[in-house]
Amino acid sequence: MLWKYLRKGSDNMRRPIRDSKIYGGGLENDNFGNVRYEKARTDKMIVSEKLQIERKQFFFDFKENNSGRFLRITEEVGGHRDTIIVPATGLQLFRESLDHIIAVDAKMPVS
Repeated sequence: MLWKYLRKGSDNMRRPIRDSKIYGGGLENDNFGNVRYEKARTDKMIVSEKLQIERKQFFFDFKENNSGRFLRITEEVGGHRDTIIVPATGLQLFRESLDHIIAVDAKMPVS
């Protein structure tokens, strides 16, 4: 397992430091003033959908990892991506909110 570390301080040297903690992917700060680039968790893909709406692409990835199941919704526009994650326990409430918004939109005049 390879870990990269950046040591904060005047020397700004790269230095490996042993630590057995494993977090999600991305940057993590430990208690020693080091920034660590972590190995991402392994997510198991359950189902994936892709939509093209006007100039936007949407990716709906239903996945599972050690923390449980979740829906990752990613919007891509011009090479820029934004993502939200909805835990599986909140999918029904998320859907009810979307259904309500769709119903309100259907009653509004077309502009």
